[in-house]
Amino acid sequence: MDSEVKQLHSQAKSVFAKFEQGGGNRYIDEAIHLERQALEACPPGHPMRFVSLFWLALHLGHRYDQLGAIKDFEEAIVLDREALNLRPKGHPDRWMSLNNLAVDLSTRYKQLGAIQDLNEAILHDREALTLLPQGHPGRSQSLNNLAVYLSTRYKQLGEIQDLNEAIILDKEALNLRPQGHPDRSMSLNNHAVNLWTRYKQLGDIKDINEAIVLDREALNLRPQGHPDR
Repeated sequence: MDSEVKQLHSQAKSVFAKFEQGGGNRYIDEAIHLERQALEACPPGHPMRFVSLFWLALHLGHRYDQLGAIKDFEEAIVLDREALNLRPKGHPDRWMSLNNLAVDLSTRYKQLGAIQDLNEAILHDREALTLLPQGHPGRSQSLNNLAVYLSTRYKQLGEIQDLNEAIILDKEALNLRPQGHPDRSMSLNNHAVNLWTRYKQLGDIKDINEAIVLDREALNLRPQGHPDR
């Protein structure tokens, strides 16, 4: 049984690589079909069930990105929830399942606008962050994600404490992305945008001055031809 599951995962990985190389949607459909077969071969209690849940949810998310079918995303979230239940408190990889579910909930919020999805994403990412101490390689991304969710909720509900917390998280994420880090320009931009937003709300000139300094550095990291310049 384990060998069958591993073979199905291997086949799905090969097929998905063809999709990533521009081979067309039939390859992501085939990868999903193979991962469904793998999950069916992993009933509750099977040691490889978590892996099958993870990969099927991931591929459904990719097909949603490609085609926009919300049913794919709904299914991915159901799978994410089951995967999280297989990573109880104390499991070393629980933070990763929390992060996956939070990302998918925040994406559904952007699609459907249900504030409970955004609130739940914030709760999960807060827990994930508590599991990622200083020095953990996943901490900066979790900080960035939580800051994005909080700033999004601020835009929706107008609670200044959400924006203030997002700015604190932005600052820590930026400190974890020094010169040469591939995501530094993104952190600089996020931090600048939130400072500018707070300046418009509260009128503190220090916020806009800092935002300008950050934006100048971000611009220097995005030369002519950069897609995000």
